[in-house]
Amino acid sequence: MLEFPTIGLTGGIACGKSTVIRLLERQGCKVLDADQIAREVVAPGTPGLAEVLRVFGPEVQDPQTGGLNRNAMADIAFEDPAALRRLQELLHPRVYVRIAEETARLRRRGPVVVEVPLLFETAGEEGFDQVWVVACSPGIQQKRASLRGWDQREFSRRNKAQMPLSQKMDAADLVIWNELSMEWLKPQIDRALRTLACLNQQLGGC
Repeated sequence: MLEFPTIGLTGGIACGKSTVIRLLERQGCKVLDADQIAREVVAPGTPGLAEVLRVFGPEVQDPQTGGLNRNAMADIAFEDPAALRRLQELLHPRVYVRIAEETARLRRRGPVVVEVPLLFETAGEEGFDQVWVVACSPGIQQKRASLRGWDQREFSRRNKAQMPLSQKMDAADLVIWNELSMEWLKPQIDRALRTLACLNQQLGGC
């Protein structure tokens, strides 16, 4: 049975990864969101949540929902690199198992693009046929982050927890520069789709 290519889509904070993946979905790509899967693996009653609570304590549990209090967990993880690494060690293997299961199912129906913000940081790039990075200038990043309600301190602490965007761009198979208008972005989406068409021909000959 024919299997279509899988793409790991990553990039910097507030670079517009979700915008890019929505545009690709409209063009027929099957899409997955690693952040949504990460929420599911720490849902109330899951082994993932139990393990996080065992390591970080009951203060990171939401008393109303019984799930993970993501803000409390972020306050710990983004202030302590060792805590962030430990959290990643607990959750990302579970997340990647789910991603592998879902991509195996979806890639029989079309190209699969998986948005994984910490793809390089968690050494997940080997699980994909290619890695694409969405990028923009630091000024645009900060402006978009402020629209999310993040002040400069919050943006800086989250940004410092990630690999520098320049390094991600250097390691990418394709860079999508999402800086200006939707009209300016569209030709880059077209280029990404041509890349997928080439990959669909067994990654060669184009």
